[in-house]
Amino acid sequence: MSRRTGSQPHTLTTAEERGESAGLPPAKFLAIMGGGLLLSALVLLIATGSWLVALAFILASGVMLGGVVMLDQMRGAPASEGTSAPDWSVTVAAIERAGEAIAITDRANRMVCANPFFLDSFGANAAPPGSAARSPGS
Repeated sequence: MSRRTGSQPHTLTTAEERGESAGLPPAKFLAIMGGGLLLSALVLLIATGSWLVALAFILASGVMLGGVVMLDQMRGAPASEGTSAPDWSVTVAAIERAGEAIAITDRANRMVCANPFFLDSFGANAAPPGSAARSPGS
């Protein structure tokens, strides 16, 4: 258990905020992992006496290490700076087709928008025909 000492509370900071390196550089890390992999394969070769087992171990470990490196690179990729507003021009052009009643619904089958032909044919409060929001007899 801890007790209050009257000192200021400590705040958690990352290594980068303290000006320290967050970890080993990738080249040094890969060299250390590669050396450990070869040493493990040598121990496995001596223990089993089979070069095929040691080779399979090296290949499988290399695939896993490559996956870790790929995931690390994907995680470190910067996100886009900002998201732009959606472009509704294609949707509007599709909805405004003459002679077709078109309505767009959300996941709860609520009508989000509809073209004038749909509104003239079915009304503003009508769910699109064939949707789950309509009762079976309507």
